[in-house]
Amino acid sequence: LVNNYVSPSHQRSKANTNQTPPPPKWDISSIDPRSVPLSAYIEKYQYYTSHEPPTEPMTDSFEAPRPPGEFIIPLPLRTQSPESLRRVTYPKVSSCTDLPHNLPVDPGYATRRSDGKFVMTVVKNVDVIYPDLLEERLEYTPVDSDPFLPWIHDVFSSDDGTKINFISQNKRRCHTGSKFFRDIWNLEAQVAIMQPVALKRVKDVPKALWDDGVEEERFQLSSLEEADDDGRETRFLCHFHGGTTYSNVTLSRYHFNLEWINWRKRMDSMLTS
Repeated sequence: LVNNYVSPSHQRSKANTNQTPPPPKWDISSIDPRSVPLSAYIEKYQYYTSHEPPTEPMTDSFEAPRPPGEFIIPLPLRTQSPESLRRVTYPKVSSCTDLPHNLPVDPGYATRRSDGKFVMTVVKNVDVIYPDLLEERLEYTPVDSDPFLPWIHDVFSSDDGTKINFISQNKRRCHTGSKFFRDIWNLEAQVAIMQPVALKRVKDVPKALWDDGVEEERFQLSSLEEADDDGRETRFLCHFHGGTTYSNVTLSRYHFNLEWINWRKRMDSMLTS
């Protein structure tokens, strides 16, 4: 969801090695068009077309858990193409300097064009988003339309500049009353951002599965034993751009394993209603 940029290198003057290098000059035309402005790619998941939304508030407890969905082992090969994704752009974020104050989190104090009223009230909000308001809210955040995307609130670098920290929140915890049971059902996938997965790098991926014309690293879900050292407990691919091609791809790392913390606290569920 969020792309970061690697600042171009600058040469110091050979005549005066103590001279301060000039500030970077960005050539926006040379940056990968998929990165400017900030974009989200929405996928139409079969889950929502094969499962009817609930008609009444759901019950789920440790003693009587809701039945899980269908498990497919092994996982099927991905057959979606880049054209099957819907790109949504957020023009307020067109460079790193626009972060984090313009991250697409919620409508804030935005007003509707039709009647001039607030899109969402800051307190005592009673609007149920799913499904009637999905398209309206997509202008402000993509998470309701694709709950597998992280709801990122903040981004900042570490003190030494070696790491970029992203702060994301479980959007499902915002409205938990019985009135919002459809939103609670829709946002079940938010639990994915709290669960690490194991990845390994692969080569010679058939172009029939995925070909966007860019040569870049490819990854595959794997067992913990087969995963790369930096991919044993990860969740997101972090793309750092330095021009028209990817400069570097790193795998995200949690500050701590949320599943392990949940187990240590003897919690019944990772995602409560």
